[in-house]
Amino acid sequence: MADYGNNWKSVVHVAAVGAILGLLTVVIAVVGITMEGRWAFAHPEVLPLLFLGPVACLVIPVALTACFRVRIADGRVQHIFIGRFVLQDFPVTDFVAARWGSIAAMVLEFTLGRKIYLMGSHIRERERLAKDLYFTAGKESWNVAED
Repeated sequence: MADYGNNWKSVVHVAAVGAILGLLTVVIAVVGITMEGRWAFAHPEVLPLLFLGPVACLVIPVALTACFRVRIADGRVQHIFIGRFVLQDFPVTDFVAARWGSIAAMVLEFTLGRKIYLMGSHIRERERLAKDLYFTAGKESWNVAED
């Protein structure tokens, strides 16, 4: 059994990047206010918001995409929500192709026009999914087509 897509480790990494950006924003604001001599008019209560803004802007989208994953297990391809609920379930033998969709999505195409969309995962994770899926389905090539 293998899962593909963002995981909570990805969310922690993005939170660390957001914290660094937030800290940099606070430092720039403090330096700017100090250089201008405007502490008498400044609102220091805004500084925590300057820190939390980048963290929230980065973490929220990644956390939402981490809720949705693709799992290959027992000859089935499953679209999973929060690691427990199966949203879609197709046999690996019905797999036709993997394509890069719009807005950082990977589209897994199956027979009868059925599709699974995997949003926002890292490009290496999508390539790993495509390679494993093509191999599991017995396809000769695992190149991902672009729309």
